[in-house]
Amino acid sequence: NAWVPRRADNNPRKIDEINREVAKEAALQEEHLRAQQARDKNMPRNRGRGNDMDDRRQNFSSNRQRIDKNEINMSKFLSASTKADENITFGPSWISKNSGNSGASPRMSSNFNNSQSKDVHSKYAKPQGMTSVVKERDIAQRKRKVDFSNTKETKKLIEVSPERLNQIAKDVLESFVNKEDYKGFVQELADKANFVHTVINLVLEKKAEDRKMAGSLLQNLCEDSVIAADEYLKGFSNMLDQAIDYEIDVDVPLMYNYLAKMIAPLLPNYISLKQVIETGKNNVIKNQKGDKLICEILTSIKELKGETFVSKLWADSGVSVADFTSQDPSRVFGKCHLKFLLKAEVNTKELEVAILHLLQSDYDKSDQLIDQILSKYASKHILEDLLNEVTIAICRSCIKDNNWDEGRFKRNIVILDAVLKKFADSNQGGLACLSHIAKFVSSLSHPYGLLTKIFSNMYDFGSINKATYKAWIDERKSTSPEIINSLSHFKDRIEKASVESA
Repeated sequence: NAWVPRRADNNPRKIDEINREVAKEAALQEEHLRAQQARDKNMPRNRGRGNDMDDRRQNFSSNRQRIDKNEINMSKFLSASTKADENITFGPSWISKNSGNSGASPRMSSNFNNSQSKDVHSKYAKPQGMTSVVKERDIAQRKRKVDFSNTKETKKLIEVSPERLNQIAKDVLESFVNKEDYKGFVQELADKANFVHTVINLVLEKKAEDRKMAGSLLQNLCEDSVIAADEYLKGFSNMLDQAIDYEIDVDVPLMYNYLAKMIAPLLPNYISLKQVIETGKNNVIKNQKGDKLICEILTSIKELKGETFVSKLWADSGVSVADFTSQDPSRVFGKCHLKFLLKAEVNTKELEVAILHLLQSDYDKSDQLIDQILSKYASKHILEDLLNEVTIAICRSCIKDNNWDEGRFKRNIVILDAVLKKFADSNQGGLACLSHIAKFVSSLSHPYGLLTKIFSNMYDFGSINKATYKAWIDERKSTSPEIINSLSHFKDRIEKASVESA
């Protein structure tokens, strides 16, 4: 029969049979390739576009000529197009509406060849002079560079939702712990105060290590000027508003302790104690909780840097217990072991001896001695009291045999100036200093010209400015006319200097 098996016989074969079969297949493929090359060689180059194609085009043209034009209403095609139709562009996107190119490709467009291609490929060609197109392109590129640099400087900050901000705060904390870049997230935020509030809120009721880590994070951000002091204080104020609600609703007794440990590392380098008190006036202080917050902050600073440091911070701050609570100062500081900040009974004679020792010492070491006196007595005295003692001691040291040693007073002004610089309000310290000097001169029965000499020396040194002098003189016009009369020459000097500076 003519039955043919569907599958070839695949019985085991010898190696010689396999080699013969491979050689046979290779010969067949080579023969097929030679035949294909021969056909390609004999075939014309315009295959598919030869006479047959020309014949078809000619037949198509002749058929079109036999069409009766009357059978087609050409008015429909020749009617004027509307404006909407004129805006429609048929064809690829590179066809320009106003270029006059009705459909030709870019290669066929003379405009493209003559101008655009030169502009696009000019960076690869050799320069052949500065054409107008190149000039315009060069100006545009420079303008783009300027615009890009300005964009970098005035980069728009992003605003995020509370949920997204919460996630960013978590990511920043995690990056800070892993010592990865964490500043970029915060720098792009528009509301950094809300970020501060979110970070504190995240760790407030967690472990002490978490709160310490968050405090270090915010401290680093302040040190690197990523977060400004006013932004931090605004976020902290929001947290204080929340702290009152926490204490009423949840009753968290250590709330102020937690908040104090977060902000304590920033005092006094980035935030002052006075700023903290101002921030808490409308929340914790208003609700009679100011003593809790401030005492916790001072206690945290004492734990971090010791009694001497917190004593100096308290003395330099220019604040008093009355600024944040109406309670008795001894009771406020007594219950949190801060009684060393209160004014203590110090032997005035001891302080005067220390100042006189300073005045008689080598002036190369005077700065160190001033710091020692201030650290020892400024924390236990109100600054005005200390200023009084220093002023009187300096004035007494300059009197010798009932004569005023003007040269010595000029040298000792540096000590008086160091105390005046400790006042947060320079005008307040200056007015007090002038009053102490006037009181001392009055005790000497007003030697002629002495008060004018002292005031003039202090004015020349720059310890007290013109505004302070004028304010002090205006206060005593009605109460102390004799003092005003004795200062007539100095007053004229001040007024003359003001006219000349104007």
